[in-house]
Amino acid sequence: MMVNVAGVFTPSETVEAVRSGTAEIGLLGSSGQPQTADLDVCQLESQPLVLISPPGTETDSETIERRSLNGLRFVISPRGSLMRQLIDNALVHDSATSVIAEMEHRTSLLPLVRSGIGHTVMPDSWRETAQSSGCVVRRIVPEVNLDIFAVSRRGELTPGGQALMALIHSRALGSHTVSDSSSKT
Repeated sequence: MMVNVAGVFTPSETVEAVRSGTAEIGLLGSSGQPQTADLDVCQLESQPLVLISPPGTETDSETIERRSLNGLRFVISPRGSLMRQLIDNALVHDSATSVIAEMEHRTSLLPLVRSGIGHTVMPDSWRETAQSSGCVVRRIVPEVNLDIFAVSRRGELTPGGQALMALIHSRALGSHTVSDSSSKT
């Protein structure tokens, strides 16, 4: 079996790639279950968002209040992600908050933070990598979670796709299909 991986940047792009047949299975992160009645949706995990700050940032806590994001300088991902929405909210509520750089790929954000250009918001799965590079990582409170889902078309998968989705379902937090939701009344 061969697995091809291609990146997209928003949950809607992932859903469209699966619906159109460009992708057999998609992985996406969103703030809740995607609205996809025609697709099989399986939640894999939920990760809290964290603030990643340059090395040497002074802090007296492992958490940061959401309102304390106001006034910070950010390097951010493109519009459409949950991380970007959180920062956009800070931009709306505080004129001192600024965007220094917008990067298409999340992997480009950490080097900019590490070099002191600004802060970023990422899922907790980036914690270990960020801390090992010297960055300061704090959980944002009240907590904002990025829910991770696998999505696929139903009944139209290759044998490899069927096997992968079966494995995903066996290890997932929960799964949802149209037939599941109609039987839960």
